[in-house]
Amino acid sequence: MKRALAIGWPVVAILISLTTTPQLHARDHLFIQLGGNYLRSLDKGFQATYGADQFSPELKAGLRLIDGIYAWLGDSAIFSQTTIPVVEDMAHSWQNFLGGGLMWKLALGRTFSWTIHAGAHGVFLRETLADAVSHHWLLGFETGTGIDFRITRRYYAGLGFSFLFARGTVGETEIFPGGLRAGVNLGILL
Repeated sequence: MKRALAIGWPVVAILISLTTTPQLHARDHLFIQLGGNYLRSLDKGFQATYGADQFSPELKAGLRLIDGIYAWLGDSAIFSQTTIPVVEDMAHSWQNFLGGGLMWKLALGRTFSWTIHAGAHGVFLRETLADAVSHHWLLGFETGTGIDFRITRRYYAGLGFSFLFARGTVGETEIFPGGLRAGVNLGILL
């Protein structure tokens, strides 16, 4: 807890200084957005056990590097559970996608902007069945596009489509975490 506070306070101080600097307000140097995505899994084994359709919440933040180009960091996750019929036991799966990359925002007038993004992801997988717990770490990528609509000068809503992909092996089984995503988001420009 003390370590989290020691790391957290400087981050909060930097964000406060960024959001209270008048020059940064005028230029939208920072964005923070929260979204919800429908994810269609591409992994046949995952589909057979947990279902193909999943909900994936997402948090993303970005810092403007040059006009229209942002460096972003994001985190999204999938949590699924099901009962395995043969053993009558619950299985739980958690997939966490933590990544970063570059985003290009192209203004389409004052109200709309079009975004294209790409980046790398660290994919953490955890699956439990009865007392057995399995952990895996994979490297993946994300690419996507979207359209943002400015609600006010600082707030916007968006619609996005992306593809999350990673590939790995668990035992002798090949797995493909991620999939196709469609989602909505709300964001703030600072």
